[in-house]
Amino acid sequence: MITIRQYLATDRYVFEQLVRYYYEENKITPPSQDMVLSTIGFYTAFPQCGSIYIFEFENEIAGYSIVSNVWSNRYGKLSYLIDEFYVLKEYRRRKIEINHIEYLIKQEGVYGIGIRAEKNRSISKTILKLLKFYEDKDKLYTRVLIH
Repeated sequence: MITIRQYLATDRYVFEQLVRYYYEENKITPPSQDMVLSTIGFYTAFPQCGSIYIFEFENEIAGYSIVSNVWSNRYGKLSYLIDEFYVLKEYRRRKIEINHIEYLIKQEGVYGIGIRAEKNRSISKTILKLLKFYEDKDKLYTRVLIH
């Protein structure tokens, strides 16, 4: 069973570890511990700006995502930008990414969802295309939602 939930203070150390794994796997210089703590502090203090989500598979931590809320003046609605998305290797192909995106789609008043997938090994472009995302000229995969 897949559970998608908001970050809790008790997740701090496992979240820091997951962030390290994400950056190592994607061959990107990881943020410092202070930067990770600043991210946690920001989304905790300003939940209207976005959320950190924790994924569980059969009650085991399986990954995380950081989702920023972005207002669209053009459409007068909120859009989600999935800034980071990571699933531990042993939990991939369990449809966690599909469940997470479907969870975001169900939120009221959201115009669209965007994610950069070109350097993210946790979510495939094939899955995004199956979920009706399209790639724009800036390599951002987007799905427009009509509520």
